[in-house]
Amino acid sequence: MTIAVEMCGKGGAGMSAGVGGIFITGTDTDVGKTVVTAGLAAVLERRRAVPGGVRLWKPAQSGFRAGEPGADSYRLVMASGVRQTEASTASYSFAAPLAPWTAAAREGRQIDMPALVAAGRQRLAEAGLLLVEGAGGLLVPLTGEQLVADLAVALGLPLLIVARPGLGTVNHTLLTVRTARSLGLDVIGVVLNGCRAEQAEAARDNAQMIERFGAVPVLGVLPWLGAEPCEAGAAAEQPAGERAAGEPAAGDRAPEQQTAAERAAGNEADDGQAVEAETGWGAWRDKLARAVEASVHWEPLLAYIRK
Repeated sequence: MTIAVEMCGKGGAGMSAGVGGIFITGTDTDVGKTVVTAGLAAVLERRRAVPGGVRLWKPAQSGFRAGEPGADSYRLVMASGVRQTEASTASYSFAAPLAPWTAAAREGRQIDMPALVAAGRQRLAEAGLLLVEGAGGLLVPLTGEQLVADLAVALGLPLLIVARPGLGTVNHTLLTVRTARSLGLDVIGVVLNGCRAEQAEAARDNAQMIERFGAVPVLGVLPWLGAEPCEAGAAAEQPAGERAAGEPAAGDRAPEQQTAAERAAGNEADDGQAVEAETGWGAWRDKLARAVEASVHWEPLLAYIRK
């Protein structure tokens, strides 16, 4: 029995209670969930479209330790401009670039799924909109018994699906849509991400097929924006290392002992402005926000947010 069945029940978070969050999933890993999540957050914050503001949550990430410039939690905070610390963004971080269940096992750890669901519900009870970025796709294992989809079901959140623009994306996207609906999850729409100029025609055709055969709106085609600052040079920073819950954050150390990544992740907004000047995240965030505003249709998203 999955966590979704055990914990959703009559007392679970349900669609009828209104939507305090959106679950961003992908058709695969590295399709751009973090970019789309951060871009959506940046635009909503700039427009002040959500009373109470936008908050970000990455329940589990792998491939980087928290505090490293390539970590999704770091990229979410820096690319969105949302004023929260990286330590409050990610619940679990694992070094190995594997599914969270396997990556955790490599470190002799495991994800506590009931605690993760409880943490998600607590975040959803707070003011504002919670954007939850999943790990990989819906059927990626979080534990030996539960998948990413089980977390989305337990939290009762609608999905925004991020997919590639090119060959193969129709099949991958339709499989994701069907899986979501079979589990009772609402699908707000699809965003095709990372479209290069030579893919534009194929992306348009793929979007039409996804809408026709998936009965789901393609909300936009986001262009390829080039390398992120963490890929273009910030990754040369000394890794900050992973911090377990309750351990001192990087911001508690003297500034001269911190890397730019640590200061960006653990400090408040004033210090973050100086870090952005060092790493280039401010300019990249502006470019991302402009692209999202120009490329994504907002009404279906805003309709969910206003419920």
